Amino acid sequence: MGCRTIANAGVRTSLSALSSFRRGGRKFLKKSSLGSKVGRYITGWILNRLKTTVGIGLIVCMILGSVFGIVFFSYKIAMGGKDAVISLKAHLKENNYAERIGVTKFMEENNIPELIDNYTMKFYEAVSDNINSLAAHYNVTDVVDGVRLYLINPSPESDNF
Repeated sequence: MGCRTIANAGVRTSLSALSSFRRGGRKFLKKSSLGSKVGRYITGWILNRLKTTVGIGLIVCMILGSVFGIVFFSYKIAMGGKDAVISLKAHLKENNYAERIGVTKFMEENNIPELIDNYTMKFYEAVSDNINSLAAHYNVTDVVDGVRLYLINPSPESDNF
């Protein structure tokens, strides 16, 4: 009981000091300086807008958390997919499924790599012709020629980056 009385006495003095401070008896404070006035103003401003500040903070945290979560899990899924593709490629190479079902033989008999090269070249030529006709139609042939030269022969300075 003795300990409880001492604790209650400490609480009583603290409470009486607070209540006298709240009533306007500022006997504990010295003259207010400019810094304390500014501090009280800022503190009051923050307390008046506390609900808004907390709401905006929660919204920002939710947005940033969602973006971080999407980026992180997308990265993890991409790494898992990459590992799966690599392991599938290694598995196919080890078991040689292409020869078992005859894909390799079919590709050699029908010259598939040459056909792919020929059709790729025809595709590039068709795209180039279409770009040239559109450039002539819209009168931007100089721009298209400049882009084409840049794509074919990039400047040696760009290799440094």
